[in-house]
Amino acid sequence: MTSVEDLDLAVLAAGVEAPAGRITPPGGRSDAGRLGPLAEWWRRVAPSRPDGPRRVQHRWVASAPAFAGAVQAEVTWFPFEAPSPVAEAYAWGAAAADDAADDGADLVLLSVPDAAAAATLAAHLLSLDAVEAMGWPARAGVDDETWVAEVASLRDGLRRVRHELEPGPLLAGLGSPAMAAGAGFLLQAGVRRTPVLLDGPGAAACAMLVYRVTRRVRGWWQVAQSSGSVLHDASVEKLMLEPLLRLGVHAEDGTASRLALAVLEAATSAPAAGAADTAATAAAVDTATSGAATSVGSPTLSPGTPVAPADPSNPRDAADAADAAAPADAAAPAASAAPAASAAPAASADPSSPAAPADPADPADSADPSGPRDAADPADAADAADAADAAAAGGDESAADRGDR
Repeated sequence: MTSVEDLDLAVLAAGVEAPAGRITPPGGRSDAGRLGPLAEWWRRVAPSRPDGPRRVQHRWVASAPAFAGAVQAEVTWFPFEAPSPVAEAYAWGAAAADDAADDGADLVLLSVPDAAAAATLAAHLLSLDAVEAMGWPARAGVDDETWVAEVASLRDGLRRVRHELEPGPLLAGLGSPAMAAGAGFLLQAGVRRTPVLLDGPGAAACAMLVYRVTRRVRGWWQVAQSSGSVLHDASVEKLMLEPLLRLGVHAEDGTASRLALAVLEAATSAPAAGAADTAATAAAVDTATSGAATSVGSPTLSPGTPVAPADPSNPRDAADAADAAAPADAAAPAASAAPAASAAPAASADPSSPAAPADPADPADSADPSGPRDAADPADAADAADAADAAAAGGDESAADRGDR
């Protein structure tokens, strides 16, 4: 078997493709919050199952989580049984991803059980020293003695891999079957187009390593939750993903990912939530616009259009008909000849006469909602940034990406 040092993950990643399409940038506040984008992500990664996952595999946990809520999907859990040699563990993880795809799994919940190796890998990839990575005892939630021991362990681990830049030698330096298996699983799952819900710091650390190899694989992932630790939060930020939950759960027994699965099911149970919000907003704007147009009297008429006779029983129509029939009204010719002129000078032959109110139907008195968007509109910048991010995720790696490795 090829040694892990000789593994060329860039070659193995050649088959990874980003999910089809791109996420629509938000056009404003949505009552559904992040449920709409989450449902849209699911429809991109699993177009054949738009109503949500039904066959879910939970890897790698010793048993079903103690605090997991009820979910609709059928969840099968798998223990971690990778061989000890790192190269064999990597191959075992990749084979597990193939098995999940061949078994028809709609989604995989991934937990990687090696906290010490995960901390070393994450701190190394983020270029953090041991103290920066652990945070102070109050942030880590431990006493001073425990904190000192964890910092010392992380410091020693960083020394073993400080000169390693390539993924293969880095995994060999870590010497962790769990990290090797996690990296192999995530990369092969991307090749097989299997969506993965990352559970805990271990899965996030493996994801960072694979993300350095190919940016396209990120589109197949979601992060279950943020544990609140420095390393986990920094890892998720590096992946440019938003956790579905922020529960501060430190146990990597799959609890967080099972709860996040329930959130995903809730989002996909109403797949048109985002569209409904958009339709409701458009309807409200149309109603407001039509109400404003009908509340100011006669609509603007094009030249040569006959004026309909007024209804004597309607005081508003009677007033409109009287205004239309008055030949001596100086304001109408003035407004017709010069739409941009103020209504006050046209109707103020008598200095003591009050100025006429502005006509909302006049193009000079109201902004045209259908006009072109201002070039400085921040929404344009957001659209451009989103398009650039989608291009980076869906296309070949940039020079900066290759330099990152």
